[in-house]
Amino acid sequence: MGRETAYYDSAAACIAAFGTLLLLGQTGCGDEPSGGAGPAGPPDAMLEFDASAIGGSTAGGQSGSAGGGGVGATGGFGNFGGVSGSSGSGGTAGSGGGSNPYCGGTATPCSLLTLTQCTLATGCKKSGDCTGVSSSCYAQFSSYSCNAQQGCYWSTSSKKCSGSSWGCSLFNGSSSCIYQEGCYWDDNCEGVAAACSTRTVSDCTDQPGCHVVY
Repeated sequence: MGRETAYYDSAAACIAAFGTLLLLGQTGCGDEPSGGAGPAGPPDAMLEFDASAIGGSTAGGQSGSAGGGGVGATGGFGNFGGVSGSSGSGGTAGSGGGSNPYCGGTATPCSLLTLTQCTLATGCKKSGDCTGVSSSCYAQFSSYSCNAQQGCYWSTSSKKCSGSSWGCSLFNGSSSCIYQEGCYWDDNCEGVAAACSTRTVSDCTDQPGCHVVY
């Protein structure tokens, strides 16, 4: 019995090592008893036994938990290019420097100005014309009126006024014009008004039609 027990112990140890309970004929594990074949059973037969009765380790034991794979090394970061700098905002366009004020506009023609405006406007001047139709000498019935009318004369013998009165256009001044019966003086403004661009800022508005531009 001692040789048989030793053989079974060797077979059980072989089974536990390879994790199988199936034994076909001879196990091929361990050393067989010397001096001949041990109890092998019928050829191709299954050898049954109570594993708990065998003094070897329990069947396989609990399989060990699979070892967790090692955490892969994190790949190193590639060299990042430097963060590109934000493009500088274009500078706020400087507001155009204020131009110097000047006199602009269109000067009103002298002939359209009042006498008050005329005296202030550059290039214009007060003037006048003696207009009308002078009275005939024959329309004068006294020596006083006859002698006052330029171009007429009084006849003391005939007590009549005769001659040819001067036309109004021959008088260049208001005082002489108004004394010629039938004539009157017409004040006006004449000349060529100076352009606004020729005036200074200080007297710009004295020229009708001109104004200061800022």
